[in-house]
Amino acid sequence: MFRIGLVRVWLTAATLLCGVAAHANSTLTYQGQLFGAHGAVNATHDMTFRLYTDAEGGKAIWSESYDDVTVVDGIFLVELGAQNPFGEIVRQPGPLYLGIALGNNAEMSPRMLVGTALRAQWASHARDVEGEDIHPKTISI
Repeated sequence: MFRIGLVRVWLTAATLLCGVAAHANSTLTYQGQLFGAHGAVNATHDMTFRLYTDAEGGKAIWSESYDDVTVVDGIFLVELGAQNPFGEIVRQPGPLYLGIALGNNAEMSPRMLVGTALRAQWASHARDVEGEDIHPKTISI
């Protein structure tokens, strides 16, 4: 029998930004792996994802829940921000941490640090430098 207390999430390198819309409409495709006491999970689970400014404790600044997420051979995939847009939280100074909970269970730990490269993709203002002089010797700051 599957016991939720023994479930662990293994984060994989599948944090890809979907679409090129402004940050408020951007989504994040998130892939993870779920293992129980007897190995990879094959089931469906309700999942809640939350973003925090703290690695532990603190209040969530964003959350989104999914019913019946399919987990096959331990792998699941969700599109974060599809139901509840990220909005201005992506402009928060400092680090952001992603927390995950299955069903009504406590959130798993540790929370995952959302990297700066990912947050840079959420930026709403980018300048197109095509056709401009961007040589290091001619730029001044």
